[in-house]
Amino acid sequence: MKSSMKLRVFLMYLVMAAINSCSSEEAALGSYARGFNIIIEEPKELADDYLGAIGKEYKPNKNYRLETNWARSKLDEVREAFKAGEGNAPGSMSETVDVANAALEAAEQMSTTYDAVKSYLDSGENKQDNGAKGQELHSKMLSHITAFHDNLSKLNKLLSVAETAVTQAALADADTETFGFWVQKTQLAAKQIIEADSPESFKERIEALDVTNKELSAWKAKRGELHPVFATYSSTFDKFVGAARSAREAVDKAIAYDAALVSDTSTAATVEDAVKAKGKKRKGKRQGGRKVKKKGGKKSTPRTPMVMEKQVNELIEIYNQLISLGNTIGELEANGVMK
Repeated sequence: MKSSMKLRVFLMYLVMAAINSCSSEEAALGSYARGFNIIIEEPKELADDYLGAIGKEYKPNKNYRLETNWARSKLDEVREAFKAGEGNAPGSMSETVDVANAALEAAEQMSTTYDAVKSYLDSGENKQDNGAKGQELHSKMLSHITAFHDNLSKLNKLLSVAETAVTQAALADADTETFGFWVQKTQLAAKQIIEADSPESFKERIEALDVTNKELSAWKAKRGELHPVFATYSSTFDKFVGAARSAREAVDKAIAYDAALVSDTSTAATVEDAVKAKGKKRKGKRQGGRKVKKKGGKKSTPRTPMVMEKQVNELIEIYNQLISLGNTIGELEANGVMK
């Protein structure tokens, strides 16, 4: 129910007018991006806080405590952004409109039910009815959280596909001497990495990132002095590049480990089979009627998926910083402040 994968923020195209004039689709995407960036903060944290405090199973005799609901006021901002997005959205974005509205509706129901559960617990009513109402509210809350996460994931994918298409189109016609051009070019390269769907594509896209990084370095050397805000952005991008290279090394080691795991177990066709075989070997032999655990540690598990998720989550932390700085640069350049 709760995904361990972090969600990334999106570039708001409305502030990139210095690169490319906004179409109705870009305007809609800008509004939906703004709303998405808000909804993955306090509203998503509300779901996480609830699951962290109560979990999937409600126990009537347990003393629960919920934090204050800070999401409600933010949902007003999300509603405003999504409404603006729907007003500009062309017919081709009908699915995005529907999914965004569904995510918002689930978030609002989740917020309302959260308040009901908190009131129920804080008032002591849970001690009077043996948890009957609490169980009912808990079931509703889990249903709302599931709907929220599902629609948020769908919206994330829809915006991502549209974002890539619009960015590529903007870069094709953009002035390569603007700061905004390099913001979008570097962010697109970084985005490809955190959206990689396999270890192979993950590594390939990091190689492509290195190419983009060299191009940026050449442009900076040619331009000379940089605006302070872009200099900060560039330093953050350097940090992302360094982290991506470290991530590639970590994934390479994980792939080698999993490959060795299979080769060490001759009957294993997959890593999962090898894990099972290794587990059986490490159970040890019986001596004198008792089982002796073989020294050498814990049962093996496939490393590559876990390592990739960990590395991507760390990269998303830096990527979100890039987006925040990029949005600032877009606003400054659109208003003629950065030249």
